[in-house]
Amino acid sequence: MSALFPFAHAWMWLGLAVSTSLASQPATSSPHNAAAEVRGTYGNHGLWLSLGDAADATGARAATQQDDLMTELRSERRLEKADYVVLDVRGSHGIPAELSRSLSVQLWGSRALPAQPVALTESALAPRRLKPGAHVFVIADDHCASTCKAAVEAWQRNGAVPLDVPQEVLTQDDVALEAWVLATAEAPRATGSVAASPAATQSARP
Repeated sequence: MSALFPFAHAWMWLGLAVSTSLASQPATSSPHNAAAEVRGTYGNHGLWLSLGDAADATGARAATQQDDLMTELRSERRLEKADYVVLDVRGSHGIPAELSRSLSVQLWGSRALPAQPVALTESALAPRRLKPGAHVFVIADDHCASTCKAAVEAWQRNGAVPLDVPQEVLTQDDVALEAWVLATAEAPRATGSVAASPAATQSARP
């Protein structure tokens, strides 16, 4: 039996939702929501976390948006029950190291960090919030480079799976995108890497 069997109960709902969505809603050129948000998935069995502008904002605006995002995630009780979590970093050019670490701690606990800044007692360590068997997927696009790629690689070391989403799926709405993520999880087409942006690729050439 597939280790991802918990996803199966999301398919009944998604089957109806996707057929309705694709038939009635036009594709959009910018499905990515610029506002950071934490929401339940359409099947209500996972959690979708969009970093939005919180990843690229600077100065006081960045601190406010990132603090708001982490406050929302810390109070999100659906995280402990989620069969899967999607980290949506589409549109992000860079992800601050502190934001990357904070997200890792919320998902996998303090032990997800490679090293602690100070020695902590067992009671001071933040616990893992993901339930056993839960999966984490990362969705990025060609904007992801530098610190964005570093963040994705850090999450990958903790078990997250980066997914290369086809462009034709990225231009569909969120229902179709979620269906693609679940289909990929059931019959993995994960590449284990995030495509570098064209600019980053060109600058790396000799």
